[in-house]
Amino acid sequence: MTTHTWSYETSPVAWDYKLDRSFAAFIIGPVGSGKTVPSLQRILDIGAEQAPSPDGVRRSRFAVVRNTMPELRSTTAQTYQQIYPADHFGDIIWRSPATHVIKPRGTDLEIETNLIALDKPKDVKKLLSLELTGAFINEVREVPRAILTRMTERVGRYGVNERPTTWSGIWADTNPPDSDHWLYQWDQVDTPAGYRFFHQPPGVIEVVPVGRNGAEIVDQNFPEYQGTRLTSAQVLVWYRGRARRVECPIEVIRAADRHWIVNPWQENLVALSRVDVGTNPLGARSYYGRALAGKTLEEIQSYLQGVYVFVTDGRRVIPQYNAQVHAVDHLPVLPDEPILIGADIGGGTLQPSALLFQRHPRGVYLCHREVVCFDMGVKRFGELVIDALVQHFPEHVRRGLTGTGWGDPAGEKRDEIFETKSFDYLRNEFGIDLRAAPSQDPKLRQAALSAPCERMIDGKPGVLVNKKGCPTLHKGLMGAWYFKRVQVTGEERYSDQPVKNDESHICDGASYGFLGAGEFRNLGGTNKAAVVQTQADGDFDVF
Repeated sequence: MTTHTWSYETSPVAWDYKLDRSFAAFIIGPVGSGKTVPSLQRILDIGAEQAPSPDGVRRSRFAVVRNTMPELRSTTAQTYQQIYPADHFGDIIWRSPATHVIKPRGTDLEIETNLIALDKPKDVKKLLSLELTGAFINEVREVPRAILTRMTERVGRYGVNERPTTWSGIWADTNPPDSDHWLYQWDQVDTPAGYRFFHQPPGVIEVVPVGRNGAEIVDQNFPEYQGTRLTSAQVLVWYRGRARRVECPIEVIRAADRHWIVNPWQENLVALSRVDVGTNPLGARSYYGRALAGKTLEEIQSYLQGVYVFVTDGRRVIPQYNAQVHAVDHLPVLPDEPILIGADIGGGTLQPSALLFQRHPRGVYLCHREVVCFDMGVKRFGELVIDALVQHFPEHVRRGLTGTGWGDPAGEKRDEIFETKSFDYLRNEFGIDLRAAPSQDPKLRQAALSAPCERMIDGKPGVLVNKKGCPTLHKGLMGAWYFKRVQVTGEERYSDQPVKNDESHICDGASYGFLGAGEFRNLGGTNKAAVVQTQADGDFDVF
């Protein structure tokens, strides 16, 4: 029906998303991966699937939503008009909101599309009163969660007095937001019923150079590619006026102190190869090759790989932490190993935090639960720690395998108001036996977290974090705990101490716990109070 054609031969994820009829479908991928075209094509597809009204016409109504009018007109509407050109489908009527009616000749379709931006209150009011068949939210990470949840109440209501709605729902595309975004929670932590997420492959992959012209993939974000060696790849690209399969050499590109190649298995390569016709589509002058220049590691991972990270104008304290490697949805509790505590408490802080973790006999740290407090004193903190231990580790409590840990040495100092030490109070009132961590040195504490992240033990990472049980720790290690950029001209500089924020306290607590549990000795110190390292027999399997 359209004057343009699009091939999905090398875009299987986009194709599956286009065909999906879950109540809510989301496609997430790097910039340039071809998300918006299948999203807008769904309008015609779903309209054609609707049951006809008594007069034989298949009527439907959709909303296309973008956060601002300039972005709606300059990006979303431009792609919309490529798919539904005016000479074939008629013009968009740019009123408030903009509307377009699709009535292809020779068909029984009548599809009304409302193109709505969210920067005009009257358009938002109109959006939240429409009776719709379905709605597409373009770049959903920029749209308030409340808008999307309200949209779920507006779909499925159009034309129900004439005939049953065959399908109704919402769908959205986006580049990945920060890891503290509500969309991350839906995708990675607690997916609502009827919601489905589609992830496209990365545009670039981290490698190590091999020989003069080769590369081996080492990207921890994408273990399915790891170990693959390449010197060239056969890809479908735009070549000599049409799409052809061509053998293209791999080019290793250096950026953010690492080595990268353009992913030969990326989606939308045919379209991207037209950006600079005549150059190597897998080379440094390709779309993704040029996009690498000047970006930080977090920007590369977020925008060019489609990975959830915490992008901030600073430097991560623990860049070695990798969500795809170190974060898990479920972490079994070892029945015979004690539940240890790493705490940031003392020094008058009203934001005490504690990490409840175990140390596997092979040396892997298993981070199970966190207790993060705001505007609370030591008494309430002690109550919450005990509550967490009883609720999540009842057998360990019964057997006396809880309550030991390490904290900020400031907890050994006497409180000037209550004339007692925080550690003494927790020990006497709650039976929480915290000891001073062997060091308060910031560099040692940061190394206590970074070293296990870099360590592999029998093929397993040296630390595993239950991201559901420890969301604040996970967020902090992802980048919310960072060194602030110093505002000076010339070379980039950062402050010597990490920022103090909602995530820093649990990260500090984890560092004290890891130092006491063995990292202080691993880093060259000695501490008699540290847990004695043991070596387990048999194969190592946390799960």
